[in-house]
Amino acid sequence: SYMSGNVSYSVLAWSEGSGWDSQNEIICSLYADVNNDGKVTLNELYNYANPIGYGNSISHPAVYPSNSNFVIFGRY
Repeated sequence: SYMSGNVSYSVLAWSEGSGWDSQNEIICSLYADVNNDGKVTLNELYNYANPIGYGNSISHPAVYPSNSNFVIFGRY
């Protein structure tokens, strides 16, 4: 993926979506958690990160299997 400094744009988006602001090194909201259950699934993270412009012509994020509800982050 395209690099900005030491962190790729994709990683920045994934971090934000999962509740970590890596640029300021602080906890933030689980922006990708669209159903507000305190959990971020692989598909939620993909849907959050892909459209905000962090993807580019070099990087093409994908989810396998499609629409995966596998929980990858959560706050309990």
